[in-house]
Amino acid sequence: MSCLSSYNNQSLWKHLEIDGDDDWLIKSILQGTILISMDGSYMSDLSQSACSGAFILHCTESKQEMRGCLVDESHQADNYRGEFLGALGPLLLLRAAFMANPQVDCSHIRLELYYDNKGVVTHGNQVDAVLKPDQVQADLIRLMRTYTRLIPAQLQWIHNVHGHSDANTPFAQLTIIQQLNVRCDQLAKWYLVRAIRTGDYIDPTFPDEDIVLSINSEKVRSSTKKAVYKHWGKQAAQDLFSRRDKVPRESFDLIHWEIMPKVMIKASPKPSKTGSQDTSPTSTAVIDICHDGSHQ
Repeated sequence: MSCLSSYNNQSLWKHLEIDGDDDWLIKSILQGTILISMDGSYMSDLSQSACSGAFILHCTESKQEMRGCLVDESHQADNYRGEFLGALGPLLLLRAAFMANPQVDCSHIRLELYYDNKGVVTHGNQVDAVLKPDQVQADLIRLMRTYTRLIPAQLQWIHNVHGHSDANTPFAQLTIIQQLNVRCDQLAKWYLVRAIRTGDYIDPTFPDEDIVLSINSEKVRSSTKKAVYKHWGKQAAQDLFSRRDKVPRESFDLIHWEIMPKVMIKASPKPSKTGSQDTSPTSTAVIDICHDGSHQ
C-alpha cells in the first residue's frame, strides 16, 4: 500500500504480509466482504517487558488477506497493552486505504471489528469519553481514538468471540471469526517469541502522535502523572540513600524496589513471646534502608 510509506514509522510494517494486489482491500470494504480480527500476547515467563498484537484483514469473497504484528518493548508491557497493539494495525491500514482512494464516498460504510477483549471494545466504541488520569496504556488508547476519528467510515467494535476457541472445539468446526481470532493469537505469540530472542521491536512512536512525553529517553506510555511522580521520587530516593551511605547511585537500579513493600511486611520486627523485637540482621538492614534511617 503506497500510503503506508507516508507514515513516519516504517518499523510498524516489518511483519506485514499482503496477498496479491493491495487494491482488493478498498473493494472488499465497499462490498462489505471484509472481516477484521485481532489478538494480543504477553509471556511474562519469557520477558516481562515485551508484548505483541497481531491482526488479520480477510476478504470473504477473494480469500485474500493482510496479516501483521506489532511487538513492543517497555516497562508497561502486559496482556492489556498487547491487545491495544493489535487494534492499532488494522486502523492504520484502513486509514491508508481511504487515503489512497479519496474519491470514495464513505458516509454509508459501516465496518465491524471483532475482538475478544472487552476493554478494547469499550474504548473503541467510546472515542469521545474522557480518560481517567491514571488510565493504563493511555498512549495506545488515545491513538486508537485518534485513528478512529480520522477514518471516514463508521466503526463498530464487537465482542462476540472468546479467546482460545479452539481449546475445546476443532479448528475446522469454528466460525470464520473464531478461526481468525485463533490465527491472530498464534501470530502474536510467534512474533513475540521471535522478538524476545532477536531484540527486534517496533519504534514506539506512532503516526499522528503529535505530543510524546519522554523521561530519560523512554516514552511515557500510561499515566503521565504517575510517571513524573515516580521519576521525581526515584531521584529523591537516590539522593537520600547515597547521602546516608545506604545505596550507591550506581547500584540503585540493581534493587528490585517493586517488591520492597512485601519484603518490609515479612521483615519488620515482631514482638517475641518475651516482648522483645526480632533484630535479625536481614530485617534490620531492610528496615534501615527503606525507612529513611529512622531505625538506626
